[in-house]
Amino acid sequence: MIDFFQLLFIAAAEFVRMLFTDLECVFYDETHYISVEKSVAVEEKKEIINKRSSARLSDSSHYNCVEKSVAVEAKKEVINRRTPARLSDFVKLKFLENGTFGEVYQVKNKLHGGIFALKEIHHPNNQVGERHLKDEIRVLLNLKSQFLYEMFHYFKTEAKVYYVFEYLTGGDLHAHLHRSGQLSEEDTRFYLAEVTLGLEFLHSHDVVHRDLKPENLMLDAQGHVKIIDLGSCKILRKGEKTNSLCGTRMYLAPEVVSRKLYDHAVDLWALGVAMFEFLTGRPLFAANTDAIIDQKILSGKKLPRSRFISANAYSLMEKLLKLCPLQRATLPDVKQSAFFQTTNWEKVKSRHYTAPYIPRTSDECDASHFDDFFAHNQLFRLPQKTVFEEMETHLFHDFDFETNPKSQSICVKNAPGRDFRM
Repeated sequence: MIDFFQLLFIAAAEFVRMLFTDLECVFYDETHYISVEKSVAVEEKKEIINKRSSARLSDSSHYNCVEKSVAVEAKKEVINRRTPARLSDFVKLKFLENGTFGEVYQVKNKLHGGIFALKEIHHPNNQVGERHLKDEIRVLLNLKSQFLYEMFHYFKTEAKVYYVFEYLTGGDLHAHLHRSGQLSEEDTRFYLAEVTLGLEFLHSHDVVHRDLKPENLMLDAQGHVKIIDLGSCKILRKGEKTNSLCGTRMYLAPEVVSRKLYDHAVDLWALGVAMFEFLTGRPLFAANTDAIIDQKILSGKKLPRSRFISANAYSLMEKLLKLCPLQRATLPDVKQSAFFQTTNWEKVKSRHYTAPYIPRTSDECDASHFDDFFAHNQLFRLPQKTVFEEMETHLFHDFDFETNPKSQSICVKNAPGRDFRM
């Protein structure tokens, strides 16, 4: 009898020990949230300190900025574990911008204080738009990359669809370029390298972005690039092509403008146009009318020379901007070009390189990098509007990914709207 009670006591003690050991799996109270947040932040901070000697940290204020951005990322990682969520859990804080198909706001989760970006759009009024909406969600749920923005939740009501994304505090490269005037070749190399790997990831999963431009390249808290806005993407398997008019006028490839069949090479053309814009501070095909823009794209004229562009950079742009897509540089060609001869692609992939520009923010709610000029003066953005004319009816037909990781999203029908307000 004594042995029985001893065994019972030991079993109970072991149960209690196991119950309280793995707090992350059992408890989600505020104390646990703070403890996990601190532990993640400490580990990330140690990693930054260990790399400090090799990183390009020019002064103490720059180091403090890196340190702060790491803490924000660590906190965000912890917050993202607190799922699922409801639409009514979020409250709007600030208007950020008008996206291609909807408005984007900075929002706060009322339960744990996490800051996110929310895009809200009206339900499409046609079947093609509905398919695009469904498949953008499908792509975002299944494809995860350090160079692709992340969606955490999506919600549906009778009138609208809402996406909840990570909040990227650095704003977009279009705004950063406008403030800077133009970028150095070193800075351009950094951003293009990360975009190249982002495109490589998408293309390896048969996804063509179709609307690559500086506005769709965002910067996170550490200054690294995230490709956003997959609302115009298209699934094209090897050998498949399409001819729909889709993208932003000044970045459209010649084969898109002329309504010929095209494939993933259109993203490489847009990369070349963006590269020219980074290095010179001005768009390559700017004009007052769509017809003149199209004429410039199809003209095949040589790139204008500039004293700011080296021979290696000029050579790569020429290869990216070939009128014939079969002669255009591929992603492997880009990585092996002389322009990237000093680039360690494994370091790019692991985001080991320190960003040339790290957004300075006062706190995680800071929206200063979403310039008020862009928020209130839409005239500046008018030439950048996305055009969309989809004629096919088989878009993404029966498409699915081979991988299907667990999603953090939840779909809510007729979610309460009274708590979701400015």
